[in-house]
Amino acid sequence: EPLDIDYIKMAHERGLGTGDVDQIEIAGMDKKEFEKLNFGFRVKKSPIIMWDQILRKKTENTRWLHHLLFYSPIFKTFIFASEFYHDWFWYPVIGKRKIKEFMKTDWGELFKKYPYGGFPEYKAVKEWDPY
Repeated sequence: EPLDIDYIKMAHERGLGTGDVDQIEIAGMDKKEFEKLNFGFRVKKSPIIMWDQILRKKTENTRWLHHLLFYSPIFKTFIFASEFYHDWFWYPVIGKRKIKEFMKTDWGELFKKYPYGGFPEYKAVKEWDPY
């Protein structure tokens, strides 16, 4: 039930999208057929994201600690940990295998048909450093 998820409910209430499945119409599909769908999605947080959220919530009432962790150069340690975990561990060890499995599915075949373009350059983002 999407509206049981806080951020979906918040976005729905603010008019940023529709989280109420009764308000969603899927063209070419009967509502009963839609209700039978189960894509088997499973959601897990990476350990880095999980610890980031724990630290943010646990330190928000301790202002000096929260600012030390998230508004000082110490925050770069978290950025490094995230990059190391996601780019140097998770993607090469786990992610590539999952992508190969996905590409063998019908959705993967559809993905291959999309045109390939260049990556945009976001110079301002690369130069941004709050410290």
